[in-house]
Amino acid sequence: PYAELAFITKSLRPVPAQPEDDEEDESEDEQPADTGVCDNTKPPPTPKTQAPAQPQKLATPAKPSVDTKNYHTWAYRQWLLAEFNSPELWAGELDFVDEMLRHDVRNNSAWHHRFFVTFESGIREGEEDRQAVARREIDYAKDKISYVPNNASAWNYLRGVLRITQTPFTELETFVVPYTLSRASASESEDAIDLENPRPSATAELPCALAIELLADISLEKATSGDQSATDCLKKADELFVSLATEHDTIRRKYWEYRRNKVKKQQEA
Repeated sequence: PYAELAFITKSLRPVPAQPEDDEEDESEDEQPADTGVCDNTKPPPTPKTQAPAQPQKLATPAKPSVDTKNYHTWAYRQWLLAEFNSPELWAGELDFVDEMLRHDVRNNSAWHHRFFVTFESGIREGEEDRQAVARREIDYAKDKISYVPNNASAWNYLRGVLRITQTPFTELETFVVPYTLSRASASESEDAIDLENPRPSATAELPCALAIELLADISLEKATSGDQSATDCLKKADELFVSLATEHDTIRRKYWEYRRNKVKKQQEA
């Protein structure tokens, strides 16, 4: 499994392209055609003459990887980890994912793998405190969002962490609100520095439709909690869905109208 995981790591890890004037014999680097078939029904062969190595402490490949988002490659990596379930195999997985996301923060496959490693594959040594793990992952997603707010992968990851840890959406309201404002309004509110709730970067395109959607869901959650007036919370959610349908996310207008209809049924109940 070590050799197989090492091969997958080399296949996914991005590296700088070689200079154009650096001529190489391309025939030695040719790869077989991709048949589109991923056969994970049998365990990969374990080399008998090669000592186990740390999968993440490998030299970077000589050529840039072809596809860092290849579904089959990521799925095979997860199968290897789960099938052999060795601490040595799991070691460094989060560091590897962080490397992939630094290269491309919109790599949804890397975000999915991080969720798999952290929440869907058991609890490993050092991560027994699940509340601390949840807080770490929420802060991680917040940090990535602050640099690239219009990134559905990071917002979906954040939502997934909240759901699987049963953390109320309302706990993120302070973080979310600045991302729902226009650039000018957000700049006016940047006087105070809040390390737990990083503000949008100076170059961020605001308002962010993904943040507006989450703020609407926060309002809906408040409507059922009893802490605030349900009427006011439902009204605010409806207004946010209207802004998405008519201004910030018009391509999904029909979906936002569907969400509005659900709010109206709650108002009439």
